[in-house]
Amino acid sequence: MATIAPTRRKSATPPPSSALPLHRITVDEYERIIASGALEDPSRVELIDGYMVDKMAKNPEHSFSATATHQAFAERLPAGWLARKEEPVRIPAYNEPEPDIAVVRGRNADY
Repeated sequence: MATIAPTRRKSATPPPSSALPLHRITVDEYERIIASGALEDPSRVELIDGYMVDKMAKNPEHSFSATATHQAFAERLPAGWLARKEEPVRIPAYNEPEPDIAVVRGRNADY
């Protein structure tokens, strides 16, 4: 019996050195951009390490798993804790990711 090892995929080519420099922004700047309506579809981006990044596309399996996980956490968390599903989490000063599930301290009104 023979085994064939998979070939390695080539990694993405780095951008050419003549590419424009990136500009890092703070959470406050990001929220002003979102609130201003400057983006055609702000629901497609999140702020990671000061850079606006396209969110991953969702599919039925992802939605099912996120909902099931959210329900499982929500049913088991003690008072004073909250399970949030696909909501932004502000992490000053350069991050506002939107994780599938976040377990946070406090009430929904705190966020």
